[in-house]
Amino acid sequence: NQPIADSAFKLAVGPVKNSAGSTVYLYRLSESNPYAWVATAPMKAADSLSLPAMLDPRFDAHRIAVFDTGATTVSSTAPTSLPTPSTLTATTSKWATGSATIALDAPSPANATLVVSENYFPGWQAMVDGKPQPVYRADYNLIGVPLPAGARSIELSFHDKAIGRGKMITIIALLAAIAALAAGLVTDRRRIA
Repeated sequence: NQPIADSAFKLAVGPVKNSAGSTVYLYRLSESNPYAWVATAPMKAADSLSLPAMLDPRFDAHRIAVFDTGATTVSSTAPTSLPTPSTLTATTSKWATGSATIALDAPSPANATLVVSENYFPGWQAMVDGKPQPVYRADYNLIGVPLPAGARSIELSFHDKAIGRGKMITIIALLAAIAALAAGLVTDRRRIA
Protein backbone atom coordinates (compact mmCIF):
# COMPACT_ATOMS: atom_id res chain seq x y z
CA ASN A 1 0.00 0.00 0.00
CA GLN A 2 2.96 2.28 -0.52
CA PRO A 3 5.38 3.03 -3.34
CA ILE A 4 8.52 0.86 -3.58
CA ALA A 5 11.77 2.53 -4.57
CA ASP A 6 13.57 -0.75 -5.38
CA SER A 7 14.66 -0.87 -9.03
CA ALA A 8 13.87 -4.61 -9.32
CA PHE A 9 10.16 -3.69 -9.56
CA LYS A 10 8.48 -1.66 -12.29
CA LEU A 11 5.32 0.27 -11.45
CA ALA A 12 2.43 -1.08 -13.55
CA VAL A 13 -0.54 0.74 -11.97
CA GLY A 14 -0.92 3.13 -9.09
CA PRO A 15 -1.61 4.87 -6.98
CA VAL A 16 -5.27 3.80 -7.33
CA LYS A 17 -8.07 3.09 -4.88
CA ASN A 18 -9.21 -0.50 -4.41
CA SER A 19 -12.75 -1.63 -3.54
CA ALA A 20 -12.08 -1.04 0.16
CA GLY A 21 -10.98 2.53 -0.54
CA SER A 22 -7.29 1.92 0.21
CA THR A 23 -4.56 3.36 -2.00
CA VAL A 24 -2.68 0.52 -3.71
CA TYR A 25 0.13 0.02 -6.25
CA LEU A 26 0.73 -2.87 -8.67
CA TYR A 27 4.33 -3.70 -9.57
CA ARG A 28 5.82 -5.99 -12.20
CA LEU A 29 9.14 -7.76 -11.83
CA SER A 30 11.55 -6.33 -14.38
CA GLU A 31 13.39 -9.63 -14.80
CA SER A 32 12.30 -13.04 -16.03
CA ASN A 33 9.89 -14.77 -13.67
CA PRO A 34 9.85 -18.47 -14.67
CA TYR A 35 7.24 -21.01 -13.59
CA ALA A 36 9.98 -23.31 -12.25
CA TRP A 37 13.70 -23.12 -11.54
CA VAL A 38 16.45 -25.20 -9.93
CA ALA A 39 18.19 -24.22 -6.70
CA THR A 40 21.57 -25.82 -6.04
CA ALA A 41 21.39 -26.24 -2.24
CA PRO A 42 18.52 -27.14 0.09
CA MET A 43 18.16 -26.14 3.71
CA LYS A 44 15.40 -26.28 6.34
CA ALA A 45 14.22 -23.36 8.43
CA ALA A 46 11.22 -22.32 10.49
CA ASP A 47 8.72 -19.96 8.87
CA SER A 48 9.83 -17.19 11.22
CA LEU A 49 13.26 -17.34 9.55
CA SER A 50 12.36 -18.30 5.98
CA LEU A 51 9.88 -15.47 5.31
CA PRO A 52 12.36 -12.69 6.13
CA ALA A 53 14.95 -14.49 3.98
CA MET A 54 12.55 -14.63 1.00
CA LEU A 55 11.79 -10.90 1.37
CA ASP A 56 15.45 -9.89 1.57
CA PRO A 57 16.52 -8.47 -1.83
CA ARG A 58 19.88 -10.26 -1.46
CA PHE A 59 18.21 -13.71 -1.40
CA ASP A 60 18.98 -15.67 -4.58
CA ALA A 61 16.39 -18.39 -5.20
CA HIS A 62 18.73 -20.07 -7.72
CA ARG A 63 21.25 -20.79 -4.97
CA ILE A 64 19.19 -22.01 -2.00
CA ALA A 65 15.74 -23.56 -1.58
CA VAL A 66 14.45 -23.06 1.96
CA PHE A 67 12.19 -25.94 3.02
CA ASP A 68 9.84 -25.98 5.98
CA THR A 69 10.97 -28.02 8.98
CA GLY A 70 8.60 -30.89 8.09
CA ALA A 71 10.58 -31.80 4.94
CA THR A 72 11.72 -35.20 6.19
CA THR A 73 13.95 -36.24 3.27
CA VAL A 74 15.76 -32.89 3.00
CA SER A 75 19.12 -32.43 4.70
CA SER A 76 18.90 -30.04 7.64
CA THR A 77 22.55 -28.98 7.39
CA ALA A 78 22.94 -25.32 6.47
CA PRO A 79 25.56 -24.62 3.79
CA THR A 80 28.92 -23.39 5.12
CA SER A 81 29.45 -21.13 2.12
CA LEU A 82 27.22 -19.52 -0.46
CA PRO A 83 26.52 -22.11 -3.16
CA THR A 84 26.93 -21.23 -6.82
CA PRO A 85 23.68 -20.37 -8.59
CA SER A 86 22.12 -23.01 -10.79
CA THR A 87 22.63 -22.70 -14.52
CA LEU A 88 19.93 -25.25 -15.35
CA THR A 89 16.88 -24.10 -17.25
CA ALA A 90 13.52 -25.62 -16.35
CA THR A 91 11.07 -25.60 -19.26
CA THR A 92 7.38 -26.24 -18.72
CA SER A 93 6.07 -28.26 -21.66
CA LYS A 94 2.58 -29.06 -20.40
CA TRP A 95 0.62 -27.02 -17.91
CA ALA A 96 -2.98 -27.36 -16.79
CA THR A 97 -4.87 -26.81 -13.57
CA GLY A 98 -3.44 -29.34 -11.12
CA SER A 99 -0.65 -30.64 -13.35
CA ALA A 100 2.58 -29.66 -15.04
CA THR A 101 5.40 -31.34 -16.93
CA ILE A 102 8.81 -29.76 -16.51
CA ALA A 103 12.03 -30.68 -18.32
CA LEU A 104 15.56 -29.69 -17.33
CA ASP A 105 18.05 -28.78 -20.06
CA ALA A 106 20.80 -30.86 -18.38
CA PRO A 107 20.97 -33.50 -15.64
CA SER A 108 20.51 -32.07 -12.14
CA PRO A 109 23.42 -32.16 -9.71
CA ALA A 110 23.15 -33.91 -6.36
CA ASN A 111 21.13 -32.02 -3.71
CA ALA A 112 19.42 -29.78 -6.27
CA THR A 113 15.81 -28.73 -5.78
CA LEU A 114 13.11 -27.90 -8.31
CA VAL A 115 11.13 -24.92 -7.03
CA VAL A 116 7.77 -24.34 -8.73
CA SER A 117 6.01 -21.00 -8.60
CA GLU A 118 2.75 -22.60 -7.51
CA ASN A 119 1.22 -22.42 -4.04
CA TYR A 120 2.00 -25.53 -2.04
CA PHE A 121 -0.92 -27.50 -0.65
CA PRO A 122 -0.98 -31.10 0.59
CA GLY A 123 -2.01 -33.29 -2.32
CA TRP A 124 0.74 -32.32 -4.77
CA GLN A 125 2.63 -35.36 -6.08
CA ALA A 126 5.78 -35.56 -8.20
CA MET A 127 7.25 -38.14 -10.54
CA VAL A 128 10.92 -37.55 -11.31
CA ASP A 129 12.10 -39.52 -14.33
CA GLY A 130 9.13 -41.85 -13.77
CA LYS A 131 9.76 -42.46 -10.05
CA PRO A 132 7.75 -40.97 -7.15
CA GLN A 133 9.48 -38.15 -5.32
CA PRO A 134 8.26 -36.29 -2.21
CA VAL A 135 6.88 -32.76 -2.54
CA TYR A 136 7.33 -30.20 0.22
CA ARG A 137 6.65 -26.55 0.93
CA ALA A 138 9.70 -24.49 -0.07
CA ASP A 139 10.57 -20.79 -0.13
CA TYR A 140 7.76 -20.16 2.37
CA ASN A 141 4.75 -21.02 0.17
CA LEU A 142 5.94 -22.61 -3.09
CA ILE A 143 6.31 -26.22 -4.23
CA GLY A 144 9.73 -27.78 -3.68
CA VAL A 145 10.81 -31.12 -5.14
CA PRO A 146 14.20 -32.51 -3.99
CA LEU A 147 15.90 -33.86 -7.12
CA PRO A 148 18.11 -36.94 -7.28
CA ALA A 149 21.38 -36.53 -9.17
CA GLY A 150 20.82 -36.79 -12.93
CA ALA A 151 17.11 -35.88 -12.91
CA ARG A 152 15.77 -34.51 -16.21
CA SER A 153 11.95 -34.78 -16.23
CA ILE A 154 9.45 -33.86 -13.53
CA GLU A 155 5.70 -34.41 -13.65
CA LEU A 156 3.56 -32.68 -11.04
CA SER A 157 -0.06 -33.53 -10.32
CA PHE A 158 -2.55 -32.51 -7.68
CA HIS A 159 -4.91 -35.04 -6.10
CA ASP A 160 -7.20 -34.21 -3.18
CA LYS A 161 -10.11 -36.36 -2.01
CA ALA A 162 -11.92 -33.24 -0.77
CA ILE A 163 -12.29 -32.03 -4.38
CA GLY A 164 -14.11 -35.23 -5.36
CA ARG A 165 -16.39 -34.96 -2.32
CA GLY A 166 -17.05 -31.30 -3.12
CA LYS A 167 -18.01 -32.15 -6.70
CA MET A 168 -20.38 -34.88 -5.48
CA ILE A 169 -22.03 -32.54 -2.96
CA THR A 170 -22.43 -29.89 -5.68
CA ILE A 171 -24.06 -32.36 -8.08
CA ILE A 172 -26.46 -33.61 -5.38
CA ALA A 173 -27.35 -30.02 -4.41
CA LEU A 174 -27.99 -29.10 -8.07
CA LEU A 175 -30.18 -32.17 -8.58
CA ALA A 176 -32.13 -31.34 -5.40
CA ALA A 177 -32.59 -27.73 -6.56
CA ILE A 178 -33.83 -28.89 -9.99
CA ALA A 179 -36.23 -31.38 -8.31
CA ALA A 180 -37.55 -28.64 -5.99
CA LEU A 181 -38.01 -26.29 -8.95
CA ALA A 182 -39.83 -28.98 -10.95
CA ALA A 183 -42.05 -29.81 -7.96
CA GLY A 184 -42.86 -26.13 -7.54
CA LEU A 185 -43.80 -25.77 -11.23
CA VAL A 186 -46.06 -28.85 -11.07
CA THR A 187 -47.74 -27.52 -7.91
CA ASP A 188 -48.29 -24.08 -9.54
CA ARG A 189 -49.84 -25.68 -12.65
CA ARG A 190 -52.24 -27.75 -10.49
CA ARG A 191 -53.36 -24.59 -8.66
CA ILE A 192 -54.00 -22.78 -11.96
CA ALA A 193 -55.94 -25.70 -13.47
